[in-house]
Amino acid sequence: MRILKVSRDRVVASAVETLRQPPGRSPHEASLRASHWFNDVPERDQAFVAWCISLGAYSAIFSLLATLDRVSFVDPSPHEELRLVHVSADGQETLLNDFQGEELHALWTNEVFPFADELPER
Repeated sequence: MRILKVSRDRVVASAVETLRQPPGRSPHEASLRASHWFNDVPERDQAFVAWCISLGAYSAIFSLLATLDRVSFVDPSPHEELRLVHVSADGQETLLNDFQGEELHALWTNEVFPFADELPER
């Protein structure tokens, strides 16, 4: 789950940084408008936006894991099977969504539950 936590944290940090200062020599007009708005709101509201981005990142990862667990589907029936395999440095393969143990989306929720994070004060 560490890779997912790191990915979520990077997504949130990147999105907030993009809101603060859009990257590139000539950022898209929508990015500039969003940045002007974000930089004009109070710091506590910026923190709330960051919390909302974190919730969105959590939800996207949850949805992907639920698909890997075969409790959510992206294709019509009969469903294709998606397999998540870890390959160690010595080449040993381990199926991570083997349906024998706990579901990946449940592990993710147990590890990172966004509603446990304290909301910024209003």
